Amino acid sequence: MTPQRLMRDPRTALVRVSGLIPPGATPGTKFDLLVEALPEDTETTSLAGGQLWQTSLGVFGDDTQLPAVRQLALGRGPVYISPFDGDPADEAAHRQYMRQAVIVGGGVASAPRRLEIILNQPSWARARVISDVINERFRMAPNEAGITANAVGPLRIELSVPRRYQDNPKHLLDLLGHTYPYPIDNLQAKVDAMVQWMQRDGDAEVRRRATLVIKALGRTAAPALQQYYDHDDLAIRLAVLDAGAYLGDETTGDRLIALAKDDQAPTRSAVAQSLVHLPRNMRATAALRDLLSDADRDVRMAAYQSLATHGDPLIDSLAVRDLDGVKFIIDRVPSEQPMVHISARGTPRIVLFGPHQGFRQPVVASMWNNRMSMQSPLSIAQAAQGLELGNTAFLPVTHRGATRREGDAAVATLHDARGGTARVRASNQAAAELLQSSLPETPDPGKRYAVRGRVVENLAGRLTLELLSVDDTLTHMPLSVFYRSPFEARPTVHRVAPTVATLAFFLAHYPTMDQPQEGLNLTFGEVADALHQLNRQGAIPAPVELDLSPLARMVADQRQDAAPTQRPETDGSAPGRPDTVPSDAEVLSTRESR
Repeated sequence: MTPQRLMRDPRTALVRVSGLIPPGATPGTKFDLLVEALPEDTETTSLAGGQLWQTSLGVFGDDTQLPAVRQLALGRGPVYISPFDGDPADEAAHRQYMRQAVIVGGGVASAPRRLEIILNQPSWARARVISDVINERFRMAPNEAGITANAVGPLRIELSVPRRYQDNPKHLLDLLGHTYPYPIDNLQAKVDAMVQWMQRDGDAEVRRRATLVIKALGRTAAPALQQYYDHDDLAIRLAVLDAGAYLGDETTGDRLIALAKDDQAPTRSAVAQSLVHLPRNMRATAALRDLLSDADRDVRMAAYQSLATHGDPLIDSLAVRDLDGVKFIIDRVPSEQPMVHISARGTPRIVLFGPHQGFRQPVVASMWNNRMSMQSPLSIAQAAQGLELGNTAFLPVTHRGATRREGDAAVATLHDARGGTARVRASNQAAAELLQSSLPETPDPGKRYAVRGRVVENLAGRLTLELLSVDDTLTHMPLSVFYRSPFEARPTVHRVAPTVATLAFFLAHYPTMDQPQEGLNLTFGEVADALHQLNRQGAIPAPVELDLSPLARMVADQRQDAAPTQRPETDGSAPGRPDTVPSDAEVLSTRESR
């Protein structure tokens, strides 16, 4: 295929690719990409199901007037379009929505994004003091090379991100931005100043920043905090306990655990976030596990995120892979409050609160212009579609006919609610007794049974099963999934166990020699949309929530805002200003080198 034919193909779209490389990124750091159909491309109506071919990314890389730009990253991968939650009648908004997509983790940095500290006035002595303070409080691990801060001139200090912060370099920057740039002789005075600041101003932002200052003081500041662990102001008490837990003070555990039973959901949520700092405290872990069933959604999510951070074995995680690596992760979380949380941030995840979450029977749903449909078989004929000899069949039946003997086996005719029939054989005494006792000879109105058996004959509409079991409900009847690929003329029929986790795995699984299970190899975006559609059509009774990527808004903001010409200054209320602590305690400011 020539380039000209490729560009004329209706399945090809010209797109603009944008991304925000995170601060402190190193080669190999992944980040999300925003893919948009070009305004002049009026033929592209949807990017759904698309695949971005590998492209190089650089600053002003979409400027056609520039002959070349320096490559900073590479991008590729399947696109993700979150389900449209706008007004279904607004066709223009829907068309525009479908022309924009995200590739989760599709960008890979090929050059480092360095961080620097710039001094207000040149001073080798001050630059070295600041570097020493940073290296003492945020030192590299013993098995890491280099140092965190390196004074390379009287005005400039280069920063490296220690490995423990590489998944969240923003947290390191927050701490550095609230660090006193000189050795501290009186930790108690600094802690007292921060608590007084919280008492005086009292808003959430002040508490956040004061807590960061305390955390940046290091573990030796923990004893100075203990007198405030029972502070009368609950908000200040929570802030101080969070700082103490972060600094490794195990005495915060009992107080936080007690607050985990508070009547107010925001308090329980704050506690769940703070308990992440106490991974070795078994009682704290037990409290987080209890909060997984909290009535408040935010509390449940905070507890899950804290447990997932340390890989708690209570969370059953399964990575769904293809040839390119991990597509997404399915986390099954024990909870008495069922919920499906789909996140496209960082590593894509489908979090199932309630590990055995099923469907509202009977399931009848279709999507994507009927390219996929799912249903619970309501008749023997539907359940028999696609069955071959040796398959395990599940038949919805209402009653059986009289049993009779054929050789050594007991045989009966099964009947469904639509007049369909099949034969069942019981070849041993236990199976014969099960057939006789579990299925009635006359139907009970509204009652149906699930008969499981191995197919021994399926020819010309004559289906015969070897009886394996009988269930008096249809709860465990497999779903029949009909799927027609865009590249295939005939649909395929599959049977999937009726749980959300099993269905999500089946839709995304890529069969290999090591894992030959059936699968459709759909993208994360297609799986997320399928679950969303099932919820909207009433098949999934639990709420399904989407954690949408904010990338489109962030990229738009970056395009509108001009690059700053001067580094930002801390505001007048920051710790270190004359109205709080001595003026030479100005907190650090960082900027990214460009």
